[in-house]
Amino acid sequence: MPPELHLRINGKAAKAMPGERLVATLLNAGIEHLRISSDGSPRGPFCGMGICMECRVRVNGEIVLACLIVTSEGMDVHTDA
Repeated sequence: MPPELHLRINGKAAKAMPGERLVATLLNAGIEHLRISSDGSPRGPFCGMGICMECRVRVNGEIVLACLIVTSEGMDVHTDA
């Protein structure tokens, strides 16, 4: 088994497996709602291939789509993008 990656999600320590997409890391950490829509409803991943834009998160200060990037060591992820 490859070594675990360590990152922070909303200020809390988390772990992931190398090669794992960030959206999977978030779901495995129990985070289903990744952002809040303009009408106040929680939004989560939908398409899983970068079309719907529902998995927007901030990683190290930059807004990205969690389904399109691979989790890496030391990421600082915030689900309020």
